Amino acid sequence: MAKYSAPVPQTNNVVVPNIEDTLRMLAQNANETNKQNNQRMQKFESHLDILAQSQLKFQQTIQDQISHLTTALTERSKGTLPNQPEPNPRGKGVYHVENSSGSNQQNEHVNSIVTLRLGKQIDNKVELPQQKEK
Repeated sequence: MAKYSAPVPQTNNVVVPNIEDTLRMLAQNANETNKQNNQRMQKFESHLDILAQSQLKFQQTIQDQISHLTTALTERSKGTLPNQPEPNPRGKGVYHVENSSGSNQQNEHVNSIVTLRLGKQIDNKVELPQQKEK
């Protein structure tokens, strides 16, 4: 019977790195990546701080504007009551009236229709009483 011999390993000039060198390179790469990530994080945090400050300034501006509007709406001129009626800016709401002297007063007639909650409409026509002729 023939003797079996183990195959002879061939040498291929392949350098097998040492495990310590591999771990050292991995740790260096991890450190560099961590430094880059820390720099990115710091930039991100500074941008967030700027954004937060801008948001606070905007909120303060809005609060100031609302405060000014509130005081402007609640202030009233001296000598008026809180619910003092204001005249109609269009001059409406008055009737055409003829004086006993025969002169006409130029006023406008207003008709209004009111819609109730139930949807029913009411026509509010107001007419002047007829004068009796003598």
